Amino acid sequence: MYKARSVWFFVIALLSLPMLGGCRNEATYLSGEAQGTTWHITIADRADAPAVRAAVQRRLHEIDLALSNYQSDSELMRFNRAPPGQWIALGPDLYHVLKSSERISRLSDGAFDITVAPLIDLWGFGPQPVDPQHPPSQHHDHVPDDAAIAAARARVGFRFLEVDAGEPRARKQRDLSIDVNGIAQGYTVDVLADLLAGMGYKNFLVEVGGELRLAGLSPRHTPWRVAIAKPSDDAEEAQQGIAGSGIGITTAGDYHAYFERDGKRYSHTIDPATGRPIEHKLASVTVIAASAEYADGMDTVLEVLGPERGYELAERLGLAAFFIVRDGDRFQTRSTRAFESYAAP
Repeated sequence: MYKARSVWFFVIALLSLPMLGGCRNEATYLSGEAQGTTWHITIADRADAPAVRAAVQRRLHEIDLALSNYQSDSELMRFNRAPPGQWIALGPDLYHVLKSSERISRLSDGAFDITVAPLIDLWGFGPQPVDPQHPPSQHHDHVPDDAAIAAARARVGFRFLEVDAGEPRARKQRDLSIDVNGIAQGYTVDVLADLLAGMGYKNFLVEVGGELRLAGLSPRHTPWRVAIAKPSDDAEEAQQGIAGSGIGITTAGDYHAYFERDGKRYSHTIDPATGRPIEHKLASVTVIAASAEYADGMDTVLEVLGPERGYELAERLGLAAFFIVRDGDRFQTRSTRAFESYAAP
């Protein structure tokens, strides 16, 4: 299912273009590296840059300690090692992400499933193992056999993860391994946006690894303008413009992490229903929502379901979504009705 990454957060195909057409001199631009990717913040006003940078880096570190599946001592990995049946108290970051994931899993009937980590590992798209009893494939050119896929699927199922609605705790009803990469990047963007708002800033763009939150106006005194990149390994050409504010924007795609074997392409996006990489022609899908977290989870859902079922679900839910579908050597695009109000040249 997941947008498995060679780093914690997979860098997706959204190009941020906040400075097109010039900007005011008092705008503040900050950037850095964290969680295996990069982050950028544009505040369209004069800001206390050192204070913002310190607060951002501190919060990124806290999220990393809670949600990383590359650090064996993170809260998530400690939860993964906990025995089934035992309630585990959770910190606010992990508890929030598990609750949000549960909601999207039920909404999508399991197309989104954070317990899919055993399948990600099996197909070679996961981190190095921290549990030697469940080692992943070590190479991205290994195609597991049916027996191995069936064994991994036996350890997958979001309904076997119980998240308490009343207090911050959760337990596994069977041996599960959690991977929140399908939603954690969007959550991180929202957290940083809330951080800036709490510091009194109203006009800003937050980007982490390609996921976005837009608030207020850009340095041009206009709504923010960004662009969806064409699906390619270098992602240097824009496919579709977006203009808006007060929104999160995320993209799922199959073109950054994959391998080929015997002329067949194997995407990093694993379908929990089959235990195998997706085989449809959807190259990427972009979702716009009130929060980047919800957009991040839903773009994964649509990427798993594909260009037809995904489009039908997006329309039924009223999602603003933009689909880029392979058609031989070319791409065809399709957008939902809710997306049209954001479309820009």
